[in-house]
Amino acid sequence: MPNISIYCEAGEKAGLGHITRMRHLKQAFQDRGLKTYLNAAPDDGSAGKWNPSRNADIIIVDVPNNDNELLRKVRWLLPAAKIVVFVGVGQTVTQRTFWLADLVVCQSLDDMWVVNEWTVDFIDKTLAGPSFIVLDPRIRRQRNGSGIVMYFGAGYSRDYVIHSAGGVPDPIVFWGDKKIIADERHLYAGIAPWPDILGIRKEYIGTMGMAAYDAAAAGCKITVICRTEEHLADAKAAGFSIAGLGEPSIKQIQKARRRAKTCDLIDSGGVYRVAERILSLV
Repeated sequence: MPNISIYCEAGEKAGLGHITRMRHLKQAFQDRGLKTYLNAAPDDGSAGKWNPSRNADIIIVDVPNNDNELLRKVRWLLPAAKIVVFVGVGQTVTQRTFWLADLVVCQSLDDMWVVNEWTVDFIDKTLAGPSFIVLDPRIRRQRNGSGIVMYFGAGYSRDYVIHSAGGVPDPIVFWGDKKIIADERHLYAGIAPWPDILGIRKEYIGTMGMAAYDAAAAGCKITVICRTEEHLADAKAAGFSIAGLGEPSIKQIQKARRRAKTCDLIDSGGVYRVAERILSLV
């Protein structure tokens, strides 16, 4: 039975998507009775200080920007271990990444980047596309949802969250990992788990990332705001309605809402498909 060591980052720059994704994957491995260790570090450049467990058979790395030097360090420390790298649209992946890693898992609906001429020789080391998006497996596609859920990730200010929520009728609003924000008219203290909230909402407005993919799997209409060009590329590949980069205005959000539609490409089974592929390495 393989031992698995996971490294990821979280914080204002990285957001919470990486650690959330890895928690789902960790649970999938633990369901199979596997020893799985999750090491979560702040997004302050401390990745170079991380030392994986010396008895790990599988090393999984999920950071905002792929770091080949970190992968090389892992390869030197544990030459027999299998290395798995999670990336967004793959912009930071190079030929060296494929040489150092045993598997690259792209968390984007756009799987066309794997046919670039420099990846052809390594295509067997790649997972990409909608079937391999790692989400909360408890999410189920809704039938008769109503209302709006809003989610704002790390990096968005309290004032912007409150202002944006004020332009939407009766939303349920989440701000990062803060399920309860007291004494604000438009912010809701969510007592139900996130998958259950998505199951009763018809529309999602908020940050592009894990939360948006969760909402897509639940069958919500999706309107997103993007912090980076990479997020923008992800949103375009998914066919989400895009309100803009940075902090779009209420007017921009409302305009994008009118174009919003559901995305039928994603389900919540990706975590098990990815876990099965990772385990096949050993």
